[in-house]
Amino acid sequence: MAHIVLTLAEWHAVSHELRGTHYDAAPAGLNERLHAFFQDTPRAWQDQPYAIDLDASSIEAVWAMHAIVTSKPPTTSDRQDDVLAAMRILYLHQHPDGDSAPVS
Repeated sequence: MAHIVLTLAEWHAVSHELRGTHYDAAPAGLNERLHAFFQDTPRAWQDQPYAIDLDASSIEAVWAMHAIVTSKPPTTSDRQDDVLAAMRILYLHQHPDGDSAPVS
């Protein structure tokens, strides 16, 4: 597991995407975990960064949704940098029409 650091506002945006049109992209338990996280955080602290430890499939889903809502990758722990680099390569391969993956 590794953690992803996003502001509370970014976590809300990612969660909104996962519950909406990209519902099928959410690994089992991720939406529930985010819901519990939101219940434990002060809603007024939208600009505060929060780290959540996630498994690889959840990291991939969060990264993809974060890219959709902000056009930049989330911050992760050092050991996940290689995973994110590989995910960027896959994204670029899947979007050869000129769409580019977010660059850190």
